[in-house]
Amino acid sequence: MSIDNQGATDPQGISAISELISEEVIATATYYAETTSTNSAALQDVRESRVPPDQLPRLYLADRQTAGRGRHGRTWHSENDSLTFSLLMKRSVDASPAISLWPIAVGVGIARAIEFCFAPLRTQLKWPNDVYLDGGKVAGILLETTHGTPESVVIGIGVNINRAPDTALVEPTPAQSNPARRMNAQSIAAVVGRRVGRYDLLPVLVEQVVQATCEATAKPLEMIDEFRGRCHLTGKSVSYQQHGQEQTAICRGIDGNGELMLETAAGMQVCHTGEVNLIRTKS
Repeated sequence: MSIDNQGATDPQGISAISELISEEVIATATYYAETTSTNSAALQDVRESRVPPDQLPRLYLADRQTAGRGRHGRTWHSENDSLTFSLLMKRSVDASPAISLWPIAVGVGIARAIEFCFAPLRTQLKWPNDVYLDGGKVAGILLETTHGTPESVVIGIGVNINRAPDTALVEPTPAQSNPARRMNAQSIAAVVGRRVGRYDLLPVLVEQVVQATCEATAKPLEMIDEFRGRCHLTGKSVSYQQHGQEQTAICRGIDGNGELMLETAAGMQVCHTGEVNLIRTKS
């Protein structure tokens, strides 16, 4: 068993990691009592070639993060009411269609894990990779690579377990400047009505994420169909940025490449990347 333990970590976290290694879901792990960002730690290991192939997938887990990173440069910190970790994995750069599906596959994996652990709850996915529960964002994902090593991908995941963050403390992007479009945050505990042990969820989450990324390569059409069945935006009015200007459209789901289809006044457009937000009507 190979766990690089950094500091006075939670015994329940050690137990969850041990289960993942014994079941051969992951090969190795680095576990921090506190760190700035598990994604940053994983990327640094990639840059310095510290993790040989036989030690992958590698889990980076932290009881507390002080400078976690989200999409579009957002920063946040996590305490013991959330679950934050990163996975360092290898992917085939030759399978280019499957690579583009990894962001939605990770979201599908998290959705599956939450629904398995807390049946009969149902989740939704906001393109490209946010997980929603009972109308609020319960988990976020950040995939990163480094220059020169496109085959190495770091998957950062944060799940609101016992408390949702105060979104009023998060600086909005231009697309979120209208309060009607600000993100609603949610926690698992608030929905199920009881406290949840964050490390009870970890083994299922990691297993489902690893499995979903494999399925994105082996069964891409099935992965796209599963995302479509959970899409939070389909059929709804959304806003997005184009050439520095906010635009509006109706979301028509995702295409066969996992890209968002938007029905605009000028016709159908495909959104490859960026921020797309649901337009909420004022009551």
